[in-house]
Amino acid sequence: MHRFYLPNLERLILSNEEAHHCRDVLRQQVDDEVEVFDGQGHAVRCRIAEITRHEIRLSPLQHLHTPPLSVRITLAAALIKKNMDYIVQKATELGAVAIVPLLTERTVTRNDRPTRWREIALEACKQCGNNWLPEIAAAQPLRAFLSTPHTRAFDLKLVAALQPQAKPLKTAFTPARTVCVMIGPEGDFTAEEYAEITAAGFRPITLGPLVLRADTAALYALSIVHHELVVHGNVL
Repeated sequence: MHRFYLPNLERLILSNEEAHHCRDVLRQQVDDEVEVFDGQGHAVRCRIAEITRHEIRLSPLQHLHTPPLSVRITLAAALIKKNMDYIVQKATELGAVAIVPLLTERTVTRNDRPTRWREIALEACKQCGNNWLPEIAAAQPLRAFLSTPHTRAFDLKLVAALQPQAKPLKTAFTPARTVCVMIGPEGDFTAEEYAEITAAGFRPITLGPLVLRADTAALYALSIVHHELVVHGNVL
């Protein structure tokens, strides 16, 4: 069933880009069934009642509610030159509730595109059935992120590290309801940045003996955290 984004589910009318996609790209017809969601956990299965040049009117069939995941996972990933779009897409599919691009000493790009990344996250939600649209933050300096009350309040804070003292990821898990996973840039964090990160309560974790690309590391870590804490249910 095709899914469309509709932030106001009180008014079941598709317009603008969503109407165009439904009518002209997917070639949906009157009486076809579709699903609309608001990005806040609510969805409605509908029947297409009327198609006009400018909008598509829907008739509700079933109202649905998806509770939030038992563990809220935030990905704080250094802004990278390539594949940031891919990170946003896959992090959304893996249930991240927020994605925070970080500016670090070794960040080689300042191409901050929160509007585009929100669109990518929205398309990922449509594809994977996620009714919760993640928050896409504007890129921010690492030090600023570490100093916020929100960052200090995470139950579990993990940072992928190449240092020899980093512990295997699976050994770092403790019961938690809010988790932050931090991934460094190409070239990794500097020693000074690692000192600030660990001082902020992040636990250095290793992702294995191989040096992973930043985008691979982000998805690898998110997948394991999601499995261990959300699927396995290791929560407070």
